[in-house]
Amino acid sequence: MVYQGSLHRLIARLSLLLAANTGGCDAESPSAVSARSSPSAVVNALPDVSRKSDAQIEEQFSLSDPSPSEPVVVGMMFDPPFGGAGDSTELIVYVRIARAHYVYAQGDANSTFSAVTMRVQFPVELQAQDDWHFPQAEVDKNGRRVFRDAVLLRCPVKVAADALTSSLTVNGQLSCQVCTDELCWPKRSIEVSAPFTIQSSRR
Repeated sequence: MVYQGSLHRLIARLSLLLAANTGGCDAESPSAVSARSSPSAVVNALPDVSRKSDAQIEEQFSLSDPSPSEPVVVGMMFDPPFGGAGDSTELIVYVRIARAHYVYAQGDANSTFSAVTMRVQFPVELQAQDDWHFPQAEVDKNGRRVFRDAVLLRCPVKVAADALTSSLTVNGQLSCQVCTDELCWPKRSIEVSAPFTIQSSRR
């Protein structure tokens, strides 16, 4: 009987030791193991997982202050500004608008005013994955949709699967019509550009 009791205690202790080694804070999940053994999977997922907020993106731009003589100031950048074949990135256009000025948003089909539009000449190495994403516009007292202060336009982009290592400059053109409550200027276009580096594949 004593021997049987000792055997039961030994089995219980072994069970506790096995449970401690297969769980808890130091345990490693199968996903963590496969992520570490396949670095390219983590790299490719980063642009989607680490998508920044509008406020974080705006802090990355160094634009001059708009003024009555230059009521719209525009900058363009990739985030991140590099990637390998098959990686994802985001092309971002930041528009600053002078105080008491505004630009028209898209959506008013019968409007005589020109809405903000963005055109980009993508090289074959970079492929847009969707249309431009515009923020929610403000509706003014006349029922027109407008943007004031600042506008952030975002477009998801993917590096072509067969892209070779290179340094690119992507050119774009933002068109808009700037107004105040008293007057509107003719439609104008502003040229912008952004660098992007295609790195060697890490797969």
